[in-house]
Amino acid sequence: MTSELRLERYDEPSVDRIYDELVTLYAETHQDLAGDVFYTTDRFEDFLVKQRSQPGYDLVAAWAGDRLVGVAFGFSRPAKEQFQFCELMVMPDFQRRGIAKHLHDELLAHRPEPQAVLLVRKDNTRAQAAYNKWGWTKIGDVQPTPEAPNFDELAIGLPTTEESS
Repeated sequence: MTSELRLERYDEPSVDRIYDELVTLYAETHQDLAGDVFYTTDRFEDFLVKQRSQPGYDLVAAWAGDRLVGVAFGFSRPAKEQFQFCELMVMPDFQRRGIAKHLHDELLAHRPEPQAVLLVRKDNTRAQAAYNKWGWTKIGDVQPTPEAPNFDELAIGLPTTEESS
């Protein structure tokens, strides 16, 4: 990660301060999917509102000056003792600098849950390769809604509180 970047953490109430920047980041990082109804910015905003109201919501943002260049966020799934890793996005002109890995690691570093899970598009080979390299394992196939694509569901064990201290 480059030295001019800084990471900031946001919880459910404080994420409103960067709401517009999050929507812009989503639009710019999903341009290749612009024609797909599952990946519209309106749908992202709907998901964001629902996800940030979940228990244990946590977001880590990467900033270059006053520009939001990346985020990772998710929430707790207490009934399953899991952390749902929802989104990892880095602006195209900031990719391939280790920012995604840094955001990923920071988001998961102090989670109390023993496991994290995420969904990744089957055709997203760059993300698939990164998650595999970072230790994630495929545990299933999921289509969360009828209009959604098929995803691979991945999981990773998280360090216990004692291990992460």
